[in-house]
Amino acid sequence: MLVCLSLFAVSAQAQPQTDDFLLSGDTRALSNNCLQLTQDLLWSSGGIWYKEPIDLGASFRIDLRLMMGCQDEAGADGMVFVFSPYPSAAGYQGEGMGFAGLQPSLGVEVDTWQNEHLGDPTADHVAIMRDGYVSHFYNLAGPIAIPNVEDCKLHEFSLIWDADRTTLSLELDGSEVVSHFIDAVKDIFYDDPKVYMGVTAATGKYTNRHEICFDRIEIIDPLSKALFSRIIQAKLKRGLLTSIPLTFGSDSRISDGHAELYKLANLLNREPTRMVEIDVHVPLGKGSEEDLEESAVRARTIKTFLEEEGIDAKRIVVRPLGSQFHNLEGRELKGPGRIDIRLFKPKT
Repeated sequence: MLVCLSLFAVSAQAQPQTDDFLLSGDTRALSNNCLQLTQDLLWSSGGIWYKEPIDLGASFRIDLRLMMGCQDEAGADGMVFVFSPYPSAAGYQGEGMGFAGLQPSLGVEVDTWQNEHLGDPTADHVAIMRDGYVSHFYNLAGPIAIPNVEDCKLHEFSLIWDADRTTLSLELDGSEVVSHFIDAVKDIFYDDPKVYMGVTAATGKYTNRHEICFDRIEIIDPLSKALFSRIIQAKLKRGLLTSIPLTFGSDSRISDGHAELYKLANLLNREPTRMVEIDVHVPLGKGSEEDLEESAVRARTIKTFLEEEGIDAKRIVVRPLGSQFHNLEGRELKGPGRIDIRLFKPKT
């Protein structure tokens, strides 16, 4: 299961272990990075749930590889990729594929068995569903017929959530097969953007084994969309000096406060004709030289961050000032220090 979640400040694991997931039902580990959700047995079911919640307020892409079994005509039932506020939830077996009955929820099914009373087509198919309803008379999009996937092969499967357009799309083996516009946070999850991602599968009177393998999980922070308030934006656009808080660790790296730097990067990306001047101050410490060096390290950290967010280095002017201005308007600078920023247009 190759998972690339464009969600939170980049936090990546080269190869997630099974401990990163909650396992339920018949799920078992096949190796360090592969899981079997069902056996090729009657009425088998299983699921996995990623332990960390994800935020639907940010766009993301989930890329997986899945194996839907080796039996075609006699193979059943399928998998569902589920978003739910409840980790480790389990739905009904058989035609329910472990999804039926889960409320509230948003699911994308890969169904390999025709249940005529549910409106299934004869071919393997996909659909976008909600609230545990597996009948296509109630689903959001689909069913869309797809080529046979019960062929003992791994198939690429990608879910793309566009938070700006509130659109969920599905790609199978590199081609988009279904897309649907839905404000999932408002219409399904009662205005709570935090949900858990799970994968469920089941067999019934007919069987197949269902397996997934995962290589990495990459999460990008929704802070990457953070913006200054309109008041601060207006102040900066007028070229007025503005102080923003940042917290640094003992090694002078940013320990928190990324939100403020994301806001600055986003403003600079929106104002491509402007440059930024950043003064880095630290509290009075061991001495002027040591304080100056500490502020220089912080300055390099800030400049590198902005460059990694796509800001041209030529647009960034950073001045490490040590502790020489540790008094701000008569108040002694204490704690982590501060940075002063000012936007300006270069003279032509």
